[in-house]
This record gives sequence, C-alpha cells and structure tokens, in this order.
Amino acid sequence: MVIKMNKAPLISVIVPVYNVEKYLSRCVESLISQTYENLEIILVDDGAKDNSGKICDEYVKKDNRIKVIHQENKGLSGARNTGIENANGDYIAFVDSDDYVSAQIYEKLFNYMEKSNADIVMCGYERFSGEYWSGKQQEETELIELDTEQALENIYSMDGETYTVAWNKLYKREVIADIRYPLRRLNEDEFTTYKYIANAKRIVYTKEVLYYYFYNDNSITTKQNYVFNTDVYAALEERTQYLNERGHNSLEPKTQRQYLDRIIIRNKNLWNKDKEGTRKLYSMYKEKYAKVKNMVPGAGYKIYNISPSLYYFLLKLKEH
Repeated sequence: MVIKMNKAPLISVIVPVYNVEKYLSRCVESLISQTYENLEIILVDDGAKDNSGKICDEYVKKDNRIKVIHQENKGLSGARNTGIENANGDYIAFVDSDDYVSAQIYEKLFNYMEKSNADIVMCGYERFSGEYWSGKQQEETELIELDTEQALENIYSMDGETYTVAWNKLYKREVIADIRYPLRRLNEDEFTTYKYIANAKRIVYTKEVLYYYFYNDNSITTKQNYVFNTDVYAALEERTQYLNERGHNSLEPKTQRQYLDRIIIRNKNLWNKDKEGTRKLYSMYKEKYAKVKNMVPGAGYKIYNISPSLYYFLLKLKEH
C-alpha cells in the first residue's frame, strides 16, 4: 500500500553525508522508494571531500522531495542538528548515509504511532557488511508499548542499544523540541536519545527488522583510538544529572553500573596491548568506584577495583 502525499503528515528524514560515495545511492534509493510518499529527504553534505556532495545534487534533480544542504564540516552531530533546524515535518527520522532502510519502514512506523498514540516508535535492525543484508525478512511482530519510565529502564537492558541509537526511530517533532546533538563528540546518541525518550509519554517498539546497519571496517567505532575516547563517560555523567533533575532517581545506580561496566569491557580489549590506555581507564574506574560503591553491590566490581589482572584471570576461568 502506498500512502499518498496529500493524505498523510510530512515526515522529515535527515541524512548526514560525509565521504560515503560508495554507499550513498543505496541509502537514498531506499528512501525514494518508500511506500509512505509524503517525505522530506534532507541530505546534509557535511563538507565531504569525495563525490558525495555531487551525488546529492544529482538526486535533487530526480526527486523533488529531496533537498540538499552543503556546509563546512561539523561532524555527525552538526549535520543532524542542521537537518533538524531545516526540517518542516511534524515527524522526524534519522538515517546514516552508509545504511539503508526497508521500503515500508515509514509507512509501518507511522501506522504504529497512530495506532498506539505514541510519541516515538522504534523498530528492529540488523547489521551487515556486504552490499545488502541477506537474512530472512522477519514478519510483523507484536507491538511493545512502554511509558517513559519503562523505556528509560530498557536503556540498561540487554536490548539497550535499540533504545539508544538515533536511527531506528520515528519521532514526533515535539519530543525533539530544542534538544540538539553535542558537537565534536563521539557517542553522540548517548548524549541525546534518552532526552527524547524522557520527553515522550508513550514509546512503541516492534522487533520487526526495518533498518539495515552497515558495519564498515573503516568506521570510527572499529578503530583502536575509539577505545581510548572518554566521551561516553561524560555522556553517562550528564545522563545521571539530567534524569535525577526530572525525578528518575531510581535509574542512577544503573547508570553508575553502566559506567563501570564499560570501563571493564574496554580495558579488556586493551589489556597487555597499551599500558598507558589501561592505566587511564583504571584510574577513572577507581575514582568513580570510590564515589558510587554503595550503589554497585557485587564482588566483581570490588575485585576489579583491587586488581584488574585478578578480575580478568577469574573471568577467563569462568568463560572456560
């Protein structure tokens, strides 16, 4: 079914573009072929040094729903912010330019939003590294309806990434409001998405896979220097303050555990590889643990605080 343009609200889809000439057409083609037609597709050329900007301009000639904004490089956050500020839709979505989406993603997410009177709708996603995802398409699944507190709780679940990333969602514009992504920070979603969820009264989640996430070996998240970056810890500190100020104090222990867990996991990747990096992360751990140890009961945190070497040795024994 195709939802005609004059019968449906406008959805603005924001696509930050930077040096993705190999993948950009795959992404844009998946958007212009949507069964939900009333789209505004905003391609933000963030100072690309390859032919990405030219490809964007060519697509403007092919589809009048596409508009291109060329700007000096501001990073992913700056590109998303530019897209938000230039969006005319009552609903907003984000797509990364090396990913692509199901032809029905916005028809389905919009219908789920209307059916449940939701402010944010999320879908499942799959990672792939080839030309296209080759898995079997999942059938429609039962909708999971959540209030604000439940959705915030689920950020800390095994499925937490689904709630944290920006791009598998459709948002009512009012939940985004004046919230913007932090400039020049990694883990920009960690600074931002929970704020959108906190602004929402009802969130709906379908496990149906409608978004396809391209796993690029050259991506910043696969490079070793990403492991050293401490932006995610700053995001968790900010989250604690933000949620406490809004009365979600019960989530603070979970945020503190997540802070310590991420150090433990990242340091495991560095152990016996980079002494300076491991010392830096271990120092951060000890400083944080001294402040929050009453919130994080469990022998594991205590053992790691005393000796990371002992912790990893015991972990290895447990894994065997």
